[in-house]
Amino acid sequence: MSKPVSRKKATPRKAPAKRRAANPVRREVGAIVCALLAIFCFLGLVGVDAFLLTFLTSVQGHFIGVGAYAMPIVLIIAAAILLFHRGQPVRLRVWCALLTPGGMGGMLTLWLFARPS
Repeated sequence: MSKPVSRKKATPRKAPAKRRAANPVRREVGAIVCALLAIFCFLGLVGVDAFLLTFLTSVQGHFIGVGAYAMPIVLIIAAAILLFHRGQPVRLRVWCALLTPGGMGGMLTLWLFARPS
């Protein structure tokens, strides 16, 4: 004679309280930083003579090469991606956009300034 198995009553789980988290502003701050860097890069490439702009342009030219001329445009594109994301993930898009001048600059530097053998 077996005893009837008693079932434990499942208590309904409480739904997690909906948090009203403030909208994160990380992407908007990143967009503002990218836009300011684009303005500084553009002013440095135009020829405005200031310490920060001269330093930024020289570092950019040494590391990226010919792709430094595309950097202001790419920074504006990255700022637009970050600003108008509509809640979608944008990390890969921004990384690809920001890596474009480096790759383009490397290829163009090899093709344009290759030493004849």
